[in-house]
Amino acid sequence: MAPGDDKSGCTDYSVSVPVYLLDVVLDPTNPLPVTALCVYARMATMHSQGNACPSYRDIANNTGMGVSTVKRIVPMLRAVGALTWIRHRSNRRNECNEYVFAVREPFNFPPGSLAGETTTGSTEAERA
Repeated sequence: MAPGDDKSGCTDYSVSVPVYLLDVVLDPTNPLPVTALCVYARMATMHSQGNACPSYRDIANNTGMGVSTVKRIVPMLRAVGALTWIRHRSNRRNECNEYVFAVREPFNFPPGSLAGETTTGSTEAERA
């Protein structure tokens, strides 16, 4: 294995995650899992490389995790304010989610909201 490689397939020599994510506690006995930090870091790296709309499969392939793990972690990251997404739709079909990252401080979503989820695009019937 080359320096920086690990079993997850990640080959970054360093990654950045916001300091506030290190202090997130989901409940009094449950800190944010390390896997969530890895998913955030890989998604942010993919975004900086021009892939703002990775699929769950793309994220899983880039982290070495399973798709079901990524599907569980991405909403968790949104719930703690680390990211949100803009859902792009066309003819009532989801095209992709464009991810937006909270780099310096978490997004502050109102309690009970869909954590800042936004949808763009619509069909002709929806516009009428």
